[in-house]
Amino acid sequence: MMWRAVASLLVSLWLGLPLSVNAHPLAPALLELHASPAGAVEVLWRQYAVQQAGNLEVTPRLPPDCKPESAVTTELEAHGALVKRWRMQCPPGDWTGRRIAVAGLRADGMNVIVRLTDQHGERAQRLLSAGDTDFLVPSPAAPAAVLSRYLKLGAAHLAGGLDHLLFLVGLLMVVRGRGRLFGCVTAFTVGHSLTLALAVLGLVRVDSMLMELGIALSLLILARELLARRPGLLRRKPLLMAGLFGLLHGLGFASALHDIGIPAQQIVLALLGFNLGIELGQLLVIAAAILCTRCWLLWGPEQTGLGRAGPLIPAYILGAAAAYWTLVRATALQLAAPML
Repeated sequence: MMWRAVASLLVSLWLGLPLSVNAHPLAPALLELHASPAGAVEVLWRQYAVQQAGNLEVTPRLPPDCKPESAVTTELEAHGALVKRWRMQCPPGDWTGRRIAVAGLRADGMNVIVRLTDQHGERAQRLLSAGDTDFLVPSPAAPAAVLSRYLKLGAAHLAGGLDHLLFLVGLLMVVRGRGRLFGCVTAFTVGHSLTLALAVLGLVRVDSMLMELGIALSLLILARELLARRPGLLRRKPLLMAGLFGLLHGLGFASALHDIGIPAQQIVLALLGFNLGIELGQLLVIAAAILCTRCWLLWGPEQTGLGRAGPLIPAYILGAAAAYWTLVRATALQLAAPML
């Protein structure tokens, strides 16, 4: 009951946040730049139909001394991706210190992955959002900088994904006892670490839209278990189920890491940093749960007036969010099916 009470408090922290903001989108937009030593830059801009439906006026911005050199060509790819390509001419030389931006990003809109490749290979990768719409191209990163950067990206990805966080909180509600709880978190960690590594190394490939639908369904199953009168498989075999669901969520982490981009010469280091960032985020959630447990015990559940209905409230919230994401992602997958 202690962990159920904690989960009730944690879920309530997100009650006022729009679902569309905190759930990972099906895929971020992509700005890909290939720069030649002579200054010619091949530009690729990929934006998805779901994002376009929101009427987002998002525009890539290169340094002002870069001029268009060709007309824009447009094509529709699978999964409703609208791809635009054109060529620009920039001053020749190193891109270090040059500014790349994406205008028009809003807090309720999409994120954009920016990749810059020059004659030396992959040069820079960055995730832009409403709070971070531009960046200066850095000098080639040292190994320590790569590890630090991807550790932060992993923690940020977990913190920004309400679907992953709610699944972790749901485990707090299902599992009784701290020992079994940490066992389930460990199984979940092993599961997602395995598929994350396999997917990044190219040994496993799963359609990203299908994978996102699977994550939503895992939350739906978890919510159903919380509301069931009799223990289901998830309660009877929590370690097994946590590990299996971890395999699924790891594919989601891998999809995000693939979209962000990985330095070709430092794949292992980037993978290690990203995974450590995710684990750090999970530990912070658990630490917050322990702190909330202390506060809950001091406050006293009897004073809430919710009685036995208290633990059901977060279960219904989790189920409603999972049903919403399942419907949205299933619809997107169905709409994209004719284009496959």
